[in-house]
Amino acid sequence: MRASLGASLIPENLANEVEIIENIAKPVSIFHGMDDQLVNGDYFNELNIPTLWQNQVQIIPNSGHCPHLENSNDFNTILSEFLNSI
Repeated sequence: MRASLGASLIPENLANEVEIIENIAKPVSIFHGMDDQLVNGDYFNELNIPTLWQNQVQIIPNSGHCPHLENSNDFNTILSEFLNSI
């Protein structure tokens, strides 16, 4: 497991996530926990995501890095709205 994890972090094995998200043709929704301490939510403001659903990141209140576990009610509601819209 450790060898595989280490190998996955080699730069030539990494996809350019910014390039992917900026060029994807399908609808995208980003869910972000309001109290996330691992990912700085301001980072999303720097990205150009033409297919971003409702033109905004979906902020899930009362949750951190795992909003699907920490506030599953709000997460599931917003996820259902996204899925129904596409």
